[in-house]
Amino acid sequence: MHHPLRLKLERIRDAKQSNLVFSADISDRGHFFAVLEQVAAEIVMVKTHVDIVDNFDSSWCQRLCDLAKSHNFLILEDRKFADIGSTVQRQYQAGTFRILEWADLVTVHGIAGAKVLEAIKEPGLKRSRGCLLLAQMSSQGNLLSPQYCQAMISMAAQHQDFVLGFIAQEFLQAGFLHFTPGISRTRADDPLGQGYSDPTTVLKQRQSDYIIVGRDIYNASSPQLAAQQLRLLGWSCLLSKREGRVHSTFERPRHD
Repeated sequence: MHHPLRLKLERIRDAKQSNLVFSADISDRGHFFAVLEQVAAEIVMVKTHVDIVDNFDSSWCQRLCDLAKSHNFLILEDRKFADIGSTVQRQYQAGTFRILEWADLVTVHGIAGAKVLEAIKEPGLKRSRGCLLLAQMSSQGNLLSPQYCQAMISMAAQHQDFVLGFIAQEFLQAGFLHFTPGISRTRADDPLGQGYSDPTTVLKQRQSDYIIVGRDIYNASSPQLAAQQLRLLGWSCLLSKREGRVHSTFERPRHD
């Protein structure tokens, strides 16, 4: 049985005809909310980095949650938990950010072992939260090897009640959702080693489910228009993929 958050996300996806996640890597609070309000109707989820927010306080969380509720999208805090279990558990529940209280989903590295996942799973399930495992990255020279990726697939299989899927560059495993960052229609890389992929390639050829887009939206002259175009493109790719599956399912056997 799928996690309730997965079912909620898929309902949002179908209602908004969108598989677009907005990566809101914006430090200035005013700019953050101004852009988010422009694109909220186009997205299924916003990905945040709360630790880059200037002048953070609890009102930032409340406003974000209010927007998520009124515009029907989920919140993913891209914390990339990767420490010993007791530290991660406190990073999730306590401290300045109290991520558990407002983020529907978080990201988790598997580099420290499965106990990291278990540390946040117990409090997370009590609040109907979930997580995505970081299986692959889009940055040049990253050390997430194929062996590491396979270990993430195995870890996800052991914690299907909490893990919805992967941050990955391609489809990895049936039964899980795949979210791909590093998406751009105009650039191949940046000066700090980020590598970009075209959204059509990611969705059609690599068979990912959701695209995560940041700079192509918030640096656009019209973030709303950029998000709308990406939503329409992503939805078209998803429909095409669904159509292909239908044809494959009902293909008649050949008799040579």
